[in-house]
Amino acid sequence: MKIRLKFRDKFHVHHVANADVELLELLQAISDLFRIDLVNVQISLNAKDYIGIHESGVSISEVGVVNGDIVYVKSLESLDDIRQSMERELSISVDSLYNSMAVSLCTVEILFTLPLYLFAIAKDLICMDHFPPRPSSAGSSVRMQFVYRSTPEVHISFTLFTTGNLICLAASSQELNLARQLILPTRDHLTVSSISDLESQEKPSLLLKHLRTLACRIKDELIEPMLVDIHAKRGMPERMTLSNLPTELLTRILLFVPLRSLGQLMLCSRHLCEEIKFCAPVWRMHLAQFNAKKQPLLDAALSRQQRQSQSQPRPLTPIEPHLDSNEPCSDLQSTIQSDTEDNVPTPDSSTQSYERFVTRYRSLIIQRRNRGLSPIFI
Repeated sequence: MKIRLKFRDKFHVHHVANADVELLELLQAISDLFRIDLVNVQISLNAKDYIGIHESGVSISEVGVVNGDIVYVKSLESLDDIRQSMERELSISVDSLYNSMAVSLCTVEILFTLPLYLFAIAKDLICMDHFPPRPSSAGSSVRMQFVYRSTPEVHISFTLFTTGNLICLAASSQELNLARQLILPTRDHLTVSSISDLESQEKPSLLLKHLRTLACRIKDELIEPMLVDIHAKRGMPERMTLSNLPTELLTRILLFVPLRSLGQLMLCSRHLCEEIKFCAPVWRMHLAQFNAKKQPLLDAALSRQQRQSQSQPRPLTPIEPHLDSNEPCSDLQSTIQSDTEDNVPTPDSSTQSYERFVTRYRSLIIQRRNRGLSPIFI
């Protein structure tokens, strides 16, 4: 059975065993094929009515998919295609560097020098040593030396070494007495459990994974802090970083940051934490998302109570309706009212929006624990 999948400008003919295949299996195949997160995959037969993972407990025949159908695919997250294109671009760059330099992938340290070299060049650093570098006499570390184009007299040395399941990337400058260090779990960015097959691989991108995340961490946590310190030590103009962006621009950026990543940013520095707390539009948006998730449940409960009240026989004499404060309907109406009030944006220059979000977040955690569910839901 053949199904033609269309995602943006891409077509692919997908083969399935029969019409009894579960929809979840098709969604998983689409996720792997077009590199979309499974929870974001949506499909449709008419490019209008889309269904996703929440309706995946049926077979494709029940959805209406037959042999030869065109299935339209879309992603709920508009940034999926941007992320995947960045991942592909980085993979191509790493492979091109590997082919042009004739690098021998004999150790994990040598493998990690490829993305480090590319990211350093992207930050306007110039490599002064022979590349690819050679392992030290002990074979446990690799060192590369760069200079910053704006200050050629200042040398920056990068040292890579592994210890256990961790790889350490250290940057230092003897002239200015500066040092930075980044430690990463190798399993987060390596697709192999051992280094025995490194030399047999023709493409290093097949050994590395999550290159986009690796690029962000090396640039933002190792190279950029070194350059910021160099500018401060040499009295050069301040480099534009996330901590000194204008408030309007910082708010626009934070609106696209997932909640979990936002929490990680707040742990980076005290100054950045305070800046994020004062971004009221960000916390109003996340609060509205929490309330939007609960609203369908509230509407369903309210409609169910209305149907039950209509099905009950009405008394002959009119009775004044009286709702006790402990009745569910009363609680439901008060909850809906409070949720609606939470969604109303109130202009403030303090951390009121952040505090309201934290209060709502804690209440959701308590509710999930009382129902025996995991408190982790983001």
